Amino acid sequence: MSVPDEALRKVLQELSIRASEAQRSMSQTRTLLQIKEKDKRVIGITKNELKVIDESKGERVYKGVGKMCVHAQLLTEYIVTLTEVVSSMFRFVLETLKSTVAGLNSKEKDLSDDVSSLQKKLKVHIAHS
Repeated sequence: MSVPDEALRKVLQELSIRASEAQRSMSQTRTLLQIKEKDKRVIGITKNELKVIDESKGERVYKGVGKMCVHAQLLTEYIVTLTEVVSSMFRFVLETLKSTVAGLNSKEKDLSDDVSSLQKKLKVHIAHS
């Protein structure tokens, strides 16, 4: 049984659309992953800087408020703990995004294989017609 040319073209067009959507989604996910990795580095730097503050020697932590700085009444240990919690949350988000990228890569490859296969079948079908 022969498949009409129009039906093959529609299927090929649908697969091409799905492949481009997968590529767009993968691009957005990669961008988000890069943003989260940058945030993770900034938190790591902040955590390391806060660990070296010695409040017993009179060193203070200041928080920027608008155009002025206010002495932060929070204990350094609390801030370090908070940055560690946020850092672990970022690790979870990063791992989730990495697995999403892997899944999208797989989906893109499958769709590309399907498109290639249908293009070959369409060429063979047109050649025999």
